[in-house]
Amino acid sequence: MRVILALSRHGSYEEAQSRQGAIVSYPLTSEGRAQAKNLARELCRLAALHHLVVHPVIDASPLPRDQETACIAAEVLTAATRKPFRVEQHAVLCERSLRPAADRTPAEMEQTLMQDRLPAGTTELSSISERPFPAAESLVAAGRRVAEHLRKTALALASKSRAETLKLFVGHGGALCYAACELGMVDLASVSTLAIPHGRAVLIERLTTGSWTFLDGAWKDERPGADEASAASVKTSQLDATDRHLA
Repeated sequence: MRVILALSRHGSYEEAQSRQGAIVSYPLTSEGRAQAKNLARELCRLAALHHLVVHPVIDASPLPRDQETACIAAEVLTAATRKPFRVEQHAVLCERSLRPAADRTPAEMEQTLMQDRLPAGTTELSSISERPFPAAESLVAAGRRVAEHLRKTALALASKSRAETLKLFVGHGGALCYAACELGMVDLASVSTLAIPHGRAVLIERLTTGSWTFLDGAWKDERPGADEASAASVKTSQLDATDRHLA
């Protein structure tokens, strides 16, 4: 049976702009709660469009903004389908941990990076390396653990499901985009230009050949002057890339 994974970024949240770090307890804003409701409605629309059954268990990061997004979505899905939906916590879906850098202000981060003789203007950790903050997690490492959870879940559902299934995952934009890179759908040079908007989802499918394909959903191109159409063109150029680990 076909299994489609909906990768969703949590809704907009109350972020403390003076501090860095993603492993923090930020609640959703009123806009974020509305986005979570719209996410569930969009999931129903996409399921009907592609003739899929929405799986009743939503996998979500344990952070409050992810749990709140997933729980609101579950309530709307329960009301819409008249079937019970529930949320399961999965720590592997968390955003990367900055650990020793998490409590620093942007100015302190920039000073440390400059002292490490990284390129002028660099204000965040490399996507590949945790340098110069030992024990901090790179985006590539975060994407790798998220991708492994997606692989295992897709394989388990494919072997057990009696209907073509759409399953929702609620996590963080950076880790989800780099998971797509780890799955072979986007190359490392392109992934830093992509994002998933708050409260939106991207649908991907693992084919029986071991490759992954983009099916539907919203990507955001973060390059200056870019739009959703250009983000889609970046994605479609990478479709059907072979999963390096399972092909």
